[in-house]
Amino acid sequence: MPETRAYEAPQVTRLTVGRMDKHRTFDVLPAETLDSRWDIPGLLEKFGSPLFLVSEQALRDLFRGFRNTFTAAGIDTHVAYSYKTNYLPAVCSVLADEGAWSEVVSGMEYSLARALGTPPAQIVFNGPYKTRAELETAVVEGALVNIDNFDEIEALDDVARTVGRTARVGIRVNVRYGANGWTKFGFGYDSGEARHALQRIRHAKRLRLVALHNHGGTFNLDPQMYATATKALIELARIARKLGLKPTTLDLGGGYPSSNRLKPAWDAPGRRAEASNLGSFAEAILGPLGRA
Repeated sequence: MPETRAYEAPQVTRLTVGRMDKHRTFDVLPAETLDSRWDIPGLLEKFGSPLFLVSEQALRDLFRGFRNTFTAAGIDTHVAYSYKTNYLPAVCSVLADEGAWSEVVSGMEYSLARALGTPPAQIVFNGPYKTRAELETAVVEGALVNIDNFDEIEALDDVARTVGRTARVGIRVNVRYGANGWTKFGFGYDSGEARHALQRIRHAKRLRLVALHNHGGTFNLDPQMYATATKALIELARIARKLGLKPTTLDLGGGYPSSNRLKPAWDAPGRRAEASNLGSFAEAILGPLGRA
């Protein structure tokens, strides 16, 4: 006869997270404690709850602070905003006004960037799958397409030949760091795939290599991962030049950690962050670039 156990009522325990956490939400505050310039009760009555508000000035300040943190003398830094993160047109438009480029992964996002006035030369088209129609538009208009796999090299060369243009391309490189490498996208640096991709592009008639791109995942807590990736891309750029290719841009991707709080994780605009936050990630990238 199976053993019976006395019923125990379930318990719900509140957990307090005191460290950076990918899934942590910002501290919940009463609506009346927020910016007094906003009529929060009135907005809630008009639009209902939940209600998401974006401060244009805070958005501008945060972008400037981020860009300044990753800027150094002699290095031309551009920040390409990831549309998939939040493609509300107003948000994208404000960031574009601040000088942000557009990083897109779909035809919809590409069309939105163009509708908001982003020049094609300031659009970075990423992603593991792009339709032929999307590639044709990007090539004709002159956007940068980061190639994700060997099939895309052939497809993009064929598209460029069909439309009678030369495609501006980069390659997505995955650089192994630690026990688990981010190997499901792009060309492996350590396996030699990235070098092979450069050879293939060298022989393609309609592809012009302008960028080397690395994106090592999301919520990366170790700045040294970016240092390793930066050094790998610098070495790959040297290899590319020996092959007669002329890359001009190193794209270090995103994936920086965030505590998802309203308080910024870096210093105020115009000042470099301290080593305890995103400044350490900036140093991991800018240091190798400055010594290259």
